[in-house]
Amino acid sequence: MKFADAVWGRSAVLRPFWVAKVDPETWEVVQEYPYPGFRANWIVIDFAQENMYVPVGGNSYLNKIDLVTGEIVWTTPTGTGPYGATLTADESQIWVADKGETTGMFGRTMTVIDMPGFGDAHGLVFVWYDDAGQPHVVRDQGGFHSGVNPARGNALEY
Repeated sequence: MKFADAVWGRSAVLRPFWVAKVDPETWEVVQEYPYPGFRANWIVIDFAQENMYVPVGGNSYLNKIDLVTGEIVWTTPTGTGPYGATLTADESQIWVADKGETTGMFGRTMTVIDMPGFGDAHGLVFVWYDDAGQPHVVRDQGGFHSGVNPARGNALEY
């Protein structure tokens, strides 16, 4: 069999990329979530812990995955090279930071996705400046800070 016969169109398939859920006590993988595309390096889990959102940098799109079934609920395009993402406080939108890494850092944009149509910089850092002009990080990839969490009724006071 020639190389071309063995490869072209039959066996030249990349294994899917996936997110793994790991038991922190045993370090065993308890569930895998395959997703289309390659080179995702970020996940966002909704407040109800029902879905996860995976921005896929190598393909420039975002996947919504059901955490119970592993089903891909939807996939939608983003700007070039999505990296970080965050849900708005009411989870009506997801904001994606498109770093443009796959194009030499050109095309840095933000993609805002309206969630009703799809189902229910190294990330997104939101800073609030107080009356004295001092900056305070209130939200980043690590979550809300300083007691601020609008989903739990603790909104930022201006």
